[in-house]
Amino acid sequence: MTARARREAGFTLIEILVAMLVLTVGLAGILSIAQTSSRAVGFARHATEASVVGEDKVEALRRIPSASLTSGSDLVDARAVVRADGLFTRRWDVQWTGTLATVQVVVTWIEDGDSHLISYRTMRGQ
Repeated sequence: MTARARREAGFTLIEILVAMLVLTVGLAGILSIAQTSSRAVGFARHATEASVVGEDKVEALRRIPSASLTSGSDLVDARAVVRADGLFTRRWDVQWTGTLATVQVVVTWIEDGDSHLISYRTMRGQ
């Protein structure tokens, strides 16, 4: 083998470093996308659970006698079971105007240090 053929037989150190840099940047981008999508899936799951928890309370408030209809709050888990360590805080406010009640249910939760809420409002007669 001639000297020139030996020099052209492999990769240079610079080529290897550039290839590793490109690979690192690509992997960092993929990791960032995976992390962002994981957070988005978590938020979507909690938002769906909060919707179910809020709708559950609205339906419960529609079924009780109007004389028992009062404001309140509780802590619940994703299945709307009251628990002291529940992820969701559920508050409901009842405002009477004559024989018509305005009922608002607000479900809040904290995720990644941020507070989120879903609110429902309905009206009900006596």
